[in-house]
Amino acid sequence: MKLQDIHAHLDRKGAYNTTQKEVFCDWLVRDCPLQLEAGLTLMPKKVFYKHVPAYKGVKENRIFRHLTKQELEKATNNFLEILSRLVYKNGYKRFGLKIKGIYVIEGNGINRDFHSHLAFEKPKGMQWNELARLVKKALEMNGEFEIINPSYDYKKLNDAYRYKLDIVDDGWVNYITKELGSKRVHNVHFYQ
Repeated sequence: MKLQDIHAHLDRKGAYNTTQKEVFCDWLVRDCPLQLEAGLTLMPKKVFYKHVPAYKGVKENRIFRHLTKQELEKATNNFLEILSRLVYKNGYKRFGLKIKGIYVIEGNGINRDFHSHLAFEKPKGMQWNELARLVKKALEMNGEFEIINPSYDYKKLNDAYRYKLDIVDDGWVNYITKELGSKRVHNVHFYQ
């Protein structure tokens, strides 16, 4: 078989019909200089919006709203700064060491709330249980994201928390970039 025949065969199979999203995901998993090992999904808390007068037996007279996209970007960056400080301690101040990775803002703010998906480097030599402990501590210090699931069913232990720490693989990168398209590239943020 000649090289020309191989190219023609691959073309018929669809090997050259990859989208920009597929190329981006492939680059993130295989060729990106960042070693993305840890994935995290963060759900923001609602914030106080205004007081309203009590009416017809309604006790709660406070209205809450969801974070805007810009507020969520700021909260996610703040979370990553806190996590970097907790992980690297003095190295954060003295040498500027930070957690490196990407995050994607997902949702449209209307029928789907904005939330963040992160993929970042796990610090060398750090155990997963230590990273999980520091992530929870950073979430508590940040205060912008939900930690406990209010609709938790005790029969489903993995639904007790609103954040989820995962191992990054092809599936995770495809999942966090599922809304990525020609118009949504601005939702991807690199953190270094």
